[in-house]
Amino acid sequence: MVDERFYPHVNFASLDEEDSSWERARVVVLPVPYDSTVTARAGTRDGPRAIIEASADMELYDVGLGIEPFRHGIHTLPELAPHTGSPEAMIDRIESVVGELLDAGKFVVTLGGEHTVAVAPVRAHA
Repeated sequence: MVDERFYPHVNFASLDEEDSSWERARVVVLPVPYDSTVTARAGTRDGPRAIIEASADMELYDVGLGIEPFRHGIHTLPELAPHTGSPEAMIDRIESVVGELLDAGKFVVTLGGEHTVAVAPVRAHA
C-alpha cells in the first residue's frame, strides 16, 4: 500500500525482503511524522523515523518467548504525509489508512508523532 500520501521507505529492524514483504507480513508499521498541535516544542514528527532507525540495533530473538517474532513478517510503510488542512483532517487521514490496513488483515503498529496521532487508530478499531 504505497501512494502519494507516503514519503520514501525505511524498513523497521532492517529486515530483509523475505521477512518484510507486504504479502507475507502479519504486522504493518505505519510511521506518522505529525506534530502540528504540540504544546511545547516541535520535533515529535521525527519520532517515527528515530524509532525505525534505532530498531536496526534491536535484538531480533526474544529470549523470554524463545522465538524470533519478526519471522511472522513486519512490513514498514513509508511515512504518512501530513495533511496540512487541520488536525481533524490529519486524524481522518490516519484513520482511513489504518482502516484499510485492518481490512487487509494486518496488525497495525502506528508510530507518532504527537499525541493526537493516537486518536485515529482507536477510531479505526471502533
